[in-house]
Amino acid sequence: MWSFMNTDKEKHAFIIGLLETFPLPWRARYRVSKDSEYDPRWELHYYLFGRQTGLVLDTLLYYGLYRLFAS
Repeated sequence: MWSFMNTDKEKHAFIIGLLETFPLPWRARYRVSKDSEYDPRWELHYYLFGRQTGLVLDTLLYYGLYRLFAS
């Protein structure tokens, strides 16, 4: 069955990853460790997918700004 982001924890992990990289790319705050305040252990792939999506959006945003102001 289809189960892409069907729980709140999965959506939360994706949005955290996305907002860490878009519109400004920041270092990853969350690691899979006991010391982390948020444990993305079971949703790590959604967190990483959100970070990658944010980086793609950053690339598009910065390229658009470059074309707008540098041309």
